[in-house]
Amino acid sequence: RLLGPEHPDVAESLFDRAAALFILRDFSAADSLHRHAYALRAAQLAPEDPRLLESIVALAMSASNFYDHARADSLYTAALERWDGPTWERHPARLSALVGRATLLLDEQRPADAERLFRSALPLLTETRGADHPDVADVHYNLGEALAAQDRNLEALGAHRRALDLYRHLHGDAHDLVATSLYRLAGIEERTGGLAAAETHYQEAAAVYAETLGRDHPWSAYPLIALARLLQRENRLADALAALNEARMIYRAADLNHPDSRMATLDLQAGRVLHDLGQYREARIRLTDSRRSYRAQLADAQSDADTAAVAQAQVQLDAIVTRLAAL
Repeated sequence: RLLGPEHPDVAESLFDRAAALFILRDFSAADSLHRHAYALRAAQLAPEDPRLLESIVALAMSASNFYDHARADSLYTAALERWDGPTWERHPARLSALVGRATLLLDEQRPADAERLFRSALPLLTETRGADHPDVADVHYNLGEALAAQDRNLEALGAHRRALDLYRHLHGDAHDLVATSLYRLAGIEERTGGLAAAETHYQEAAAVYAETLGRDHPWSAYPLIALARLLQRENRLADALAALNEARMIYRAADLNHPDSRMATLDLQAGRVLHDLGQYREARIRLTDSRRSYRAQLADAQSDADTAAVAQAQVQLDAIVTRLAAL
């Protein structure tokens, strides 16, 4: 009120408040203020002013958070193209745009393009923020994901191991980022035949999730379910069933029951293990519950015209019918 709505300090104040609201996860309010700040800055500043770069990147991050990938990609691309060259390559906002677009491309199943941008960002981030900065750890992790998506698993192992080392250095052993890194590392180790290491890391991931997020958090169950699949591969069916039963208790503590797709999938997996163990009565109960859930999901998916969900539910139903017929 004192300065007037067009005063340059108003735009800066709006931007700072929007950034704080974004950190506090009030995304709608942050987006509104960022749009207002950008409009004021665009009217007041020269086209190459780095404060415009900051605003565009903030708007891109906001769009990505709302899953508006087309808008986010357009904004990130505009930022990278306008502020290009040696003068800008180390600017913090441009580096954020580079990493942000790489992450977006990874989410859009474009891992080769994402890998190229992550590799461009990594040395610049290391130089400007330090080799043990959290952003450097995140890029190593996401680079590992991009490599794994291209079936370049040995390279992915190296990137994920580096990310895990950095997360442990930054946060200690008891942190959910450490658990996630262990979980993803275990999956790649399993694919490359390192079953003993994968088993250990799945167990560690489940323990760290339980310690940091709680025994009633669904993420605590995910490594146990993956561990059960590994144990099934090794024909250690009793151990696999124990892991699945532990995961089921976590889901129930988290109020995840049928027809939730996660419980349906777990009971399908458990039904298969129980069948192979000769525990046919319990197998029929689990498979029947799972079938009921998938039928409900199939009806919902068809009403929404979600063809991918319809196909997935139908595949699972076919598998259940086959198993039940064998009992």
